Amino acid sequence: MLNVGEYRRVLMLENLAQLEDRINWIQEECIILYLNSFIGEKGEQISAYQFSKITNIRLSTVTGILNRKVRFRPYQQRRWCCCILYYWDRIVDELIKRHTAEGKKFDKNLFEKNFNEAFSQWITFARDLKQLNNLKAHIAKYQKLFVPKIK
Repeated sequence: MLNVGEYRRVLMLENLAQLEDRINWIQEECIILYLNSFIGEKGEQISAYQFSKITNIRLSTVTGILNRKVRFRPYQQRRWCCCILYYWDRIVDELIKRHTAEGKKFDKNLFEKNFNEAFSQWITFARDLKQLNNLKAHIAKYQKLFVPKIK
């Protein structure tokens, strides 16, 4: 005889797995949309190359994520959130310069609001690290993982 309770539990677990995948996809899309709002080829944006130089994230990774050629995994999202928070002032200064050159006003409050919303899953973690003065060490750990070994 069919155990309806067990069948229901299995269906709920399958639905939860699909829901988690959907939430992860939505999170990834929001972050990429935010990144594309200030990294690109428009005059008021900073280039992917500049972003790479500021944050020390490989240019190929930056362009791959922005062009959606690779998945933006949760560990990368966390790293990018930490990097953007750590280099916040440099990024904002560069964006202000770009906007000024185009005769536009940069809305720092909107930029920060969008950052908080896009990285809502990771922002508390990054801010806690910053408050504990461990943000730089956390970023350095990732950068050491991705440094090519010279033989």
